[in-house]
Amino acid sequence: MPIVRLSRIDREVLLFSQLHADASATAIAKKAKCREHTVRRSLAKLEESGAIQRYPYINMCPLGFAEYGIFFSLTSGKKQRTKLLATLEEMDRVAWILELGGDFQFGVALCARGAGEIIDIFDSLSAQFGEIFFEKSIAVRTGWHLFPRRYLSPTKIQDGPLSCGRTSESRLSAKKGAIAPGPTVKLDELDHLILSTLSSARYHSYRELARMLSVPHTTLLHRMKLLAELGVLRGFAYGIDASVFGMQTYRLLIYMKQVSLAAKHELHEFCTAHRNVFAFIECLGSWDFEVKVEVETSAQLTEVMELLYERFGSALQTIKVLTVLRTRKLEFYPFRTLPTETLPTDADGIPLQPRSKKGPNPLRIRHFD
Repeated sequence: MPIVRLSRIDREVLLFSQLHADASATAIAKKAKCREHTVRRSLAKLEESGAIQRYPYINMCPLGFAEYGIFFSLTSGKKQRTKLLATLEEMDRVAWILELGGDFQFGVALCARGAGEIIDIFDSLSAQFGEIFFEKSIAVRTGWHLFPRRYLSPTKIQDGPLSCGRTSESRLSAKKGAIAPGPTVKLDELDHLILSTLSSARYHSYRELARMLSVPHTTLLHRMKLLAELGVLRGFAYGIDASVFGMQTYRLLIYMKQVSLAAKHELHEFCTAHRNVFAFIECLGSWDFEVKVEVETSAQLTEVMELLYERFGSALQTIKVLTVLRTRKLEFYPFRTLPTETLPTDADGIPLQPRSKKGPNPLRIRHFD
């Protein structure tokens, strides 16, 4: 795939819009110090090239779901492996599937209400495919923080992070009385349809989206406002296919000797400041944190690793480096049917629900992490 060359204006526009994909061209133009039509032209060019994709940042925690990150390798041959991956791609509640290089061959994210549902899924996979998993590690991803990609431009930016989940910061605020975790949010069919369409359809305005949903424009805006107030719809961002810019994406799985609140805050500050880090994820399980990095050269990755060991060496146990080779599936709202209290099953009671062929097809980006 040809490399997309970014102009200085392209970089400035993307720097200021990546965590504010719902902002007006006027607002972005003011920050990027350019004209409105320049913003529109730049973003349109990047979308057409497949470099960026607008998506809603949806928080699953208020809905009663947690995201389980699972990294694994397989023992089977190519035919059996292909069947397993096809099954995972058709499953409901699977948010993403990655092909990886490094300690694991694949990664998958499953949205579930508890560990019991994850056990049921793996039991059913074992019944279908036998002992196919050579190695697997699992962690609940409890908090996400997205940062602007500061490597795009030398311009200093005070922006982000865009966060969701039960982060350390939100728990501290709750203890102070500023934010109290509310009851599980119950979606109705219209809420579900709005979130599904926001995540899977191409539209140029909310009026166009309202027409697609066959609801009044005011009803759509009211429901979106309520979903935002309930903490479900956290905002809109641009997913970026860094390979289009000649960048390579890595996931660093960080294993700590002991996890303290102070260490979390310090690592969060490190990720906030480093120009090549664009996401920080808090976890509970086999590993403690995930750090997403985009670099042009292996030397830049080595620099990030050295800085981490230098700053956190006494607290670090190890860091596993995973190279993101391909994104096989990515869905921002991985529910084809209205989420229920129980995991959907097929006619045989197996908790694997194939995705219906009806409804909008999920948007796919070539290589988006």
